[in-house]
Amino acid sequence: MWRIDAVVGRSVATVSRHLRRLGLSSLKALDPTVPVVRYEHPALGELLHIDTKKLGRIVAPGHRITDDRRNHI
Repeated sequence: MWRIDAVVGRSVATVSRHLRRLGLSSLKALDPTVPVVRYEHPALGELLHIDTKKLGRIVAPGHRITDDRRNHI
């Protein structure tokens, strides 16, 4: 903003206030937006999305199930 105020001849606070009013106060606002990639199919069920997660191996039930904290592996 200090470059803009030098060119325009106004204070940094004034430049900042005007940029904020225009919605340009952050660098994110200046970057072009990337279009969202969408997959469209004419019929339902042609594109199926499933979130999966690999579960850990459970050797024996824990103390919350057995209510016994003495037995552990």
